[in-house]
Amino acid sequence: MKYWVLACKLEKIQKKEDPNAHNRRYSIISYSGLVFNFICGAAYGAPSTDKGVAITSEFLQLCILVSCAFLADAFLRLKKVKKQD
Repeated sequence: MKYWVLACKLEKIQKKEDPNAHNRRYSIISYSGLVFNFICGAAYGAPSTDKGVAITSEFLQLCILVSCAFLADAFLRLKKVKKQD
């Protein structure tokens, strides 16, 4: 999530816009990513029952997919910024 926020700010700088215009939104996204990763780590290490294992594995997969989507988008944004400069 941090890379995504950095990529968005670099795009704003390149477009000569204020990079701090959406600081609150960027902070919420960054901290939610941190919380998701913390929950994933806690859920991965916690013992659980058979039903709990299924729910935990689905939640972990969802968090990993969301994190990967943000990372892929960040790489695309950084690539676009780099090409334009």
